[in-house]
This record gives sequence, structure tokens and C-alpha cells, in this order.
Amino acid sequence: MIIAKTLYRGHTLTYQYTFTCDICHRQHPSWAPTWQAAITHARNNGWMVDTTMNPWASLCPTHHGKDAR
Repeated sequence: MIIAKTLYRGHTLTYQYTFTCDICHRQHPSWAPTWQAAITHARNNGWMVDTTMNPWASLCPTHHGKDAR
């Protein structure tokens, strides 16, 4: 599980996405379709997503430590 932090109106909101690091890296650099799906999923679950933010930074925060797969 990746904990994604997204800035929205000056506030940092933390979301949990069911994306593993492996999936995240496999999708790069062809990320756009997955990112759009993530935005849709987030909105469907009532989450606010800042779509102006870099999707790679938003969905793939620094997680190459103990959480790396």
C-alpha cells in the first residue's frame, strides 16, 4: 500500500491507494491512463484530488525504504 500525500487548497491530505510500488514502477513512464483511473477512483470515494499536481509525485512519494517491493 502506498500512502499518497496530495496538496489541496493549502492542506495536505493523505490517501491510501491500492497501488504497490511494483505496479507504480511498472507503469512508469506510461502513467497517464493509470493516473486518470486513480483520479476517478478517488473522486468516486469522495476524496479530493489536486489534478494539477505531478501524478508521479502524488501517487509515488518517496517510498524506497522499508516499503519498497
